[in-house]
Amino acid sequence: MKIFRFSSIPSNLASLVSVAVGLLILLTGAGLAYDGPVYSPLPLTMPQLGMNKDLYVRHTSISISRELVSYEMKIENNGGADAVSTLYLPLPFISDHWDMVNDRPDLFGDRPLGVRVFVEGREIIPNVELRALYHQLDVSDLVKAAGLPLHPVSEKTLGLLASAPPDAVEALKDKGMVPGRWNGWGIEATYYWRQSFEAKSFTHIRIELLPACGELVDSLMKIGEDIGLGIDMYDRRQLCLSEEEDAKVVSLFKNENFVPNRVFELPVLMRPFAHWGSANGTWDIEVILSDGDLMAGICGVGRFEKDQAGHYRFSDDDVPYTSGLIKDPPDDLQIYWLTLE
Repeated sequence: MKIFRFSSIPSNLASLVSVAVGLLILLTGAGLAYDGPVYSPLPLTMPQLGMNKDLYVRHTSISISRELVSYEMKIENNGGADAVSTLYLPLPFISDHWDMVNDRPDLFGDRPLGVRVFVEGREIIPNVELRALYHQLDVSDLVKAAGLPLHPVSEKTLGLLASAPPDAVEALKDKGMVPGRWNGWGIEATYYWRQSFEAKSFTHIRIELLPACGELVDSLMKIGEDIGLGIDMYDRRQLCLSEEEDAKVVSLFKNENFVPNRVFELPVLMRPFAHWGSANGTWDIEVILSDGDLMAGICGVGRFEKDQAGHYRFSDDDVPYTSGLIKDPPDDLQIYWLTLE
């Protein structure tokens, strides 16, 4: 827990700090002692192709905004015969973090993140396998026996508890799974489908999902001549803004100590990108601004260049081939969007 001692702040800044504190509470509704995000993000993961020596992901284009994420995959069957393999989209473990689940309850139902798949422009319905886990034990049957949804504990779950069979509720309590605001289980979710690939041909696959972005408890503010994140003035460089974008931030606060803003975040787990035997070829990534977004910062990879449409683009043009037609994917990314209220 953070403890703020205003007596340690120079007197000429005390009034500014007091105003900033009040504004932060008013605008975010967050207690200043809360050290963490307003709500937690669920990191993005990469699609994976089942192992097959004749199949290659020749190119992947990834588009990321706060409203929609898409993966465009160009897969080649280099063999002399038609092939069948399985494609997977494993999601990160979805915990029972109350703030994450209840910020977007529509994202955590029986088909988390609303994943959609298109093959050559035609939509197909992928399978999804869900497992409820508590301390890494599979408790799916216990949760189902109580008539509760497998997705993490939420307002809906708590509402169903009143009509759940008493013996089933006791079984949950016996495991220490007493459903409540800060206790419960999480889920593992994997989308998958079988896919045919014609010999000596390319197959184009598009995957779409609704991202579960997080929001930082700290927003940008100005105290004295310094511009930082939150009352502690955390270094704004952690947002990985370009020099051009950082200059915009300075200009934004030129005549104002506080400009109402919010900072959203989304981690992107780039590896594993593809298995050996179905290796990835080339790739490009774009980060898109949504309505209200002023700018974005991207940490963890080489330079993103802003195009005429205002999108941040990164291609592997400067990335060397590691072998044959294969280029290593980038490291994990951390994306921040700065939005004005």
